[in-house]
Amino acid sequence: MRKLITAILFIPLLSCSINKESTESNTEIVANKSTTGIIRDKSMLDCGFLIEIKIDDNLTLLEPLSLPENYNSDGMSIKFDYAISRRTSTCSIAMPIIINEIFE
Repeated sequence: MRKLITAILFIPLLSCSINKESTESNTEIVANKSTTGIIRDKSMLDCGFLIEIKIDDNLTLLEPLSLPENYNSDGMSIKFDYAISRRTSTCSIAMPIIINEIFE
């Protein structure tokens, strides 16, 4: 009986360590990204200025939470560091991001 009680108390400890590992890998997915992109004016689609980047040879549009006005120019190149945002996108064709830093 004592071995059964010890086993029942030990099993939850094992499951906690398994969950900790999966949480750490989820954090890596949302890690910052440094990349170069092109500013695209999508105001005709009610999206404003977006950033077009290439991910695995596919063009992807990013919707920055805040883009400085001096970057509101269609076709302008931008090198920046960003993180994926959890907020909902106001533009259905773009992924919401937060720009951490813009490199000159």
